[in-house]
Amino acid sequence: MKPSNAQQIAVYGEPDPILQAYTGTENSPVIATGPIFSEGSLYHFIVRITTIDYDRSFIPDDKQPVYDGWLSVGSTLNQQVSLSDGKQVPIEIISYYDDIKDFKFDPSKKQIQFTMPFDWNTTRLENQKQLMVHQEIAIPKGSSLASKSYTGAINGIDVTENLMVDPSNSTKNVVHFMLPKPEVVQIAKEVNNNGHAAASNGLMEFSLAPSTNQTSSSMGDMQTWNI
Repeated sequence: MKPSNAQQIAVYGEPDPILQAYTGTENSPVIATGPIFSEGSLYHFIVRITTIDYDRSFIPDDKQPVYDGWLSVGSTLNQQVSLSDGKQVPIEIISYYDDIKDFKFDPSKKQIQFTMPFDWNTTRLENQKQLMVHQEIAIPKGSSLASKSYTGAINGIDVTENLMVDPSNSTKNVVHFMLPKPEVVQIAKEVNNNGHAAASNGLMEFSLAPSTNQTSSSMGDMQTWNI
């Protein structure tokens, strides 16, 4: 799979009229190129193994292995926010789940807000083997938005304990929303039970603001979140 700027997907390989598919070799694999993974999102792919050893050595339908996987492609948003004193501060957000939408900034609260498309169906979330919602917000050091700790919420639900702050960069703090599957499922249940409008609109709503309390975890704790 090779992403390119082409408008349509083109497949290069050796056509097999019996298989009605393309075949390739280790040295000359089948290549699909075009607008593949061109947008930040969570991509779901299913791979079914239909033959083994030889191209036409078919596996019985009820014994064909199926691999169900997910691939997260980051989406970046850059914004300039205006503080109460008129100063401009650049903010960068990277979403590792889906595209970022509806960016807002409240200068009185120094609060950053944005949304992301999200399916709140708890059955889907519980059946998904691997799930992690990860967002990065880069905030310049030296600005009044920079802090040693932050408070965060998802659809009005406090997730401050799931924030990680990386202060290692000399010019910016990087704040991570790190939400593993159990946390996402629990939030989904609360959102659905509360009848939150975002559940029907299919949105996950993020908010972030500096805090005077040392509640956010440091980047050193992030080793426990690696998947």
